[in-house]
Amino acid sequence: MNDVTDERWGVIFDLDGTLARTNLDFDGIRTELGLPSGVPILEAIERMSADAASQAWEVLDRHEGVAAADAEPMPGAVEFVNSLRERDWPVAILTRNSRRAALATLERLGLQLDVLRGELVAREDGPIKPDPAAVWRICRNWGLPPERTLLVGDHWFDLETARRAGVRGVLYTGSHERGRFGHDWHADFVLTSFADADALLAWLAEST
Repeated sequence: MNDVTDERWGVIFDLDGTLARTNLDFDGIRTELGLPSGVPILEAIERMSADAASQAWEVLDRHEGVAAADAEPMPGAVEFVNSLRERDWPVAILTRNSRRAALATLERLGLQLDVLRGELVAREDGPIKPDPAAVWRICRNWGLPPERTLLVGDHWFDLETARRAGVRGVLYTGSHERGRFGHDWHADFVLTSFADADALLAWLAEST
C-alpha cells in the first residue's frame, strides 16, 4: 500500500449499514408511525404536531435501541478504522441515529471514540444528512479542507451529503455490486468490502 501519511485524509463514516450491521426495521417503524413506504422517517417526524412527534421519537428510540443491542461489525470494518488511526488519519461518525443508539452500536463494535480520537455527530447535533453543515464542521475541527475528506456510506443520504459538502463520496456496497439499493448515486469510489480497502487507499494516493 502506498504511504500517504504525510498527506492526511479525514474519513467520515456512516454507521448503520456501513460500519455496523444492525437490522434496523425501517419498514416496521414506518408502519408503526403510519407512514407510507419509502418516506424519510426523521423528516416526517419533524413535520408532525408536538404530541405526535413526541410519541414518534419514542417509537424510533425503541427500535434503534433494539437494533443497537444486536449490532455486529461489517467484515473488516473495525480493522480498517483502526488502520486509519495508525496512519494518524482523523475519523468521525456521522449518523442520523440518536447519540445514545450510536454509542451503544459503537460499543458493540468495540470502537471507542476517545481511543480513536474521533468524533460522533448524531441527529441531536444539528442539521441531519443530507445537509452538509456537519461535514463542514468536522473538517474545520480537523483542520482539513473538504477536498481532503472522504464520506463513506451505503445510502443516498451519504452520497448526496458528500456531493453537497464537496468531499469525496465512497459508496460501501458490501456484497452487492452497486449497493443494496441497486445504484451508486455517482459515487467517486465504490467499496465492495473493507477487505478491499487497500484499493481505496491506492486510489487516494493516485489522485493526490
